[in-house]
Amino acid sequence: MQDASGRRGRAAARGAAPPPSPSVRYIRMFNRFFKDAAMTSTYKVALLRALMDVGGYGETSLAGGQWIGTLGGGRMVMDLNFAAVRFAKFYWDMEVGFGFLHIAPGSGIRRRPRRLLMSRIVADEAEARRAAAGGAGADPVLAVPTLGEISSDSMAGLRARTVAVIQRDVLDAVSRDMPGLYEVLPGRSHISFDQDLVCFMREYGPTVKRALNHRLAVLLEGLNPSAAHMATKTDEVPLAERVAAARRLAGEAGRGRGDGAGPS
Repeated sequence: MQDASGRRGRAAARGAAPPPSPSVRYIRMFNRFFKDAAMTSTYKVALLRALMDVGGYGETSLAGGQWIGTLGGGRMVMDLNFAAVRFAKFYWDMEVGFGFLHIAPGSGIRRRPRRLLMSRIVADEAEARRAAAGGAGADPVLAVPTLGEISSDSMAGLRARTVAVIQRDVLDAVSRDMPGLYEVLPGRSHISFDQDLVCFMREYGPTVKRALNHRLAVLLEGLNPSAAHMATKTDEVPLAERVAAARRLAGEAGRGRGDGAGPS
């Protein structure tokens, strides 16, 4: 009887489906996010975009790479300064380049502000940077900082304010939508994740980022119904190029309407 039971147990074990590979696990995780995640603002997508860059771990050109390290046991750790650099850069570009709204209005007693806190933070920083670059005549688009500049000691204050926003408004929300993507460590200034995530982002990061950019464009179109050419504006080429391309496309659309094409 015991021998038969043992054989059945071994047979059942052999017939059990193997666990999915790390790549499949992350693909499923992102697919669930795109399908099911509720979003009233751009915060979740902005944080996920920021985390994409872990695929560059070990490259000397990776801005803020000093904020990623190993924990042992197949785990890695990230100081949230790394994510804050990219998070702040995204909102700075959007605020200075296009002035988008990033949050849906609330209703009843839970009215939401029409501008996200990150939009206000980067607007203040942009104004200070513009003043330092020569005052009112300075082009704010040309004064937008690079990832390397936001990683520097001179912009530690901006990063600290950005980390506070991520800690308060974004970390737990993304973790609820994507359990297992990362773990928030005690103190809430660091997250840990499997080393497999770095490998996944190296191979699939560009594809996932394109999907995130599409989701972002759709979300921003809903929040800014009068805006056009959103895919161009949410691209990741330098901001000055995006602004120039958007202006060119708007001009072409205007000429088309003047030729009798009618409103778009």
